[in-house]
Amino acid sequence: MGQLARWSARMIAAAFHEHLAPCGISPSIAYEAAVFSKNLRGEIGYSPAADLLVEYAWEGEEAHAWIELEVARADPVANPAKFLVSLSERSPRRGEVFVFALSQAIPRGRAALCRRFVEMMRARGFPVWVEPLLPSANEHIIQRLNVRDSEVFEEALAREPEGLQRALSGDLRALAQRIHQYATARK
Repeated sequence: MGQLARWSARMIAAAFHEHLAPCGISPSIAYEAAVFSKNLRGEIGYSPAADLLVEYAWEGEEAHAWIELEVARADPVANPAKFLVSLSERSPRRGEVFVFALSQAIPRGRAALCRRFVEMMRARGFPVWVEPLLPSANEHIIQRLNVRDSEVFEEALAREPEGLQRALSGDLRALAQRIHQYATARK
């Protein structure tokens, strides 16, 4: 995972803490959370992870939000596919949602394919959504910030205007708010 995705995951986690704190709720946060069960990992020989898993109790029920942050990945359909395979062994739990956040740096056709795949999963009853990731950042900004080295990332982010940094943080707080709504909507 590149530094922009790591930073985004931390900001989303902080937004969940900020949003839930007034209710006396402290969410459990897991970065790089295992998606497959131990048996499925053994059978397939692969251990995919979600960028972020946020879990908490809300109004007496559990919320489980699996979040994938697609900054500039070549194949964003791989993540919905790993959740579909994982759910072949079990049904989604009540309050469990899967959110794929796609940046503007994802090639248009690949983003469209991901959206279509998610639509097909939703049509089959899976609680999955696609959301924009960092809509305030165009492809060029994302490319500048999508680096592997944390020091290079911090320097690049510091060179961006303060207004853009605020906008990006606001984008991620809004994303966390939408994910919370998906996870706590009771049917």
